[in-house]
Amino acid sequence: MNPTASRLTRSPRFPRLCTLALVCLVLLLPLVLPAATEGPYTYTVTNGQATITGFDSSCSGALSITNELGGCPVTTIGDRAFYKRTNLTSVSVPDDVTSIGIATFYGCSSLASITIPGSITNIGDYAFGGCSALTSITVSENNLNYASNNGILFNKTLSTLITCPRGVSGHVTIPDGVTSIGDFAFFGCPALTSVTIPNSVTSIEDYAFGDCTALTSVTIPDSITYIGRAAFAGCPVLHTVVLGSSLDNIGNWAFCECPSLTRVCGRGDAPAYGSSIFDETPSTIYHLPGTTGWSHPLADRPVVCWNPAISPASPPRFDSGAFGFTLSGNADADIPVRIEACDSLANPVWTPVGGTVTIPASSVLDFTDPDAATRPSRFYRVRFPQ
Repeated sequence: MNPTASRLTRSPRFPRLCTLALVCLVLLLPLVLPAATEGPYTYTVTNGQATITGFDSSCSGALSITNELGGCPVTTIGDRAFYKRTNLTSVSVPDDVTSIGIATFYGCSSLASITIPGSITNIGDYAFGGCSALTSITVSENNLNYASNNGILFNKTLSTLITCPRGVSGHVTIPDGVTSIGDFAFFGCPALTSVTIPNSVTSIEDYAFGDCTALTSVTIPDSITYIGRAAFAGCPVLHTVVLGSSLDNIGNWAFCECPSLTRVCGRGDAPAYGSSIFDETPSTIYHLPGTTGWSHPLADRPVVCWNPAISPASPPRFDSGAFGFTLSGNADADIPVRIEACDSLANPVWTPVGGTVTIPASSVLDFTDPDAATRPSRFYRVRFPQ
């Protein structure tokens, strides 16, 4: 066989095969058209579906997002597409949209409400972050992935709290049945002052309550086993945290940069913890008698046993219509207490008698209730301050 002839007969096959492979590859790649503008929208088209990538910052008021651009259905609202569009007051997302990207509506400071259709299957992280006027997120009942309850965004089964609107103020009660408070769930809620967490919750995820600048105190229920990274970081007026008895792990920076956080009380054994959990936070850590692992110091913070008791040297007394007793505490450190009273143990309603008081180290606290004489009966308990 002539080797030259052999090469000549084989060589044309290689470019033909390459061309065929290249054609197949091109057919498999998505067809992406250059970015275009239509009205106030900037968008791209991929395989006949439009993605909104930007929006005219001069537009204001209520917006019903268009369902078609360039003759193609809008199926995606891209990352940061409405970033800091501060003049928008409400947004309605059309039925064809399946995905809202990362930080899509971040910083829309006048946005008060948003309506999410049944078609949405994905909402990116921090999609509504920095929307300081947002008080309500409404989800269609037909949505198979998300739900809303009292304006708060959850997964469909209401087991994960995804986003609390940043304009919510005062107290928030998380509904029973929620098991997880998600990443960034309450992050940057500037008017949130307190929160009730039910015993169904087992985890508080990363940054969940970070930068909540009005949050004053938090009680972690006994059901919670994990607190994520920076979960309460940057809360400047947070002064008291009570840790539940089942807590196993606290993530890095969980309570860092909380300059008012002076009291942390652990009700169970000491959890494992990450680095810098109390950086720039002046906490004293208190623990209950009988709990273990609370070595001194813990995460560079002082540790004190919280052990108030009726002083055996001073029995309870009733004098001139006022009832009183004497409390003793820790021999080595001051301990804060809150004294509460109720009129019946059958259906007790405990109310504080006075504010937070301190039992001095190696000393006692004399307590007097001036209202005791006006009650048919009176019961007292000593609690850790909230």
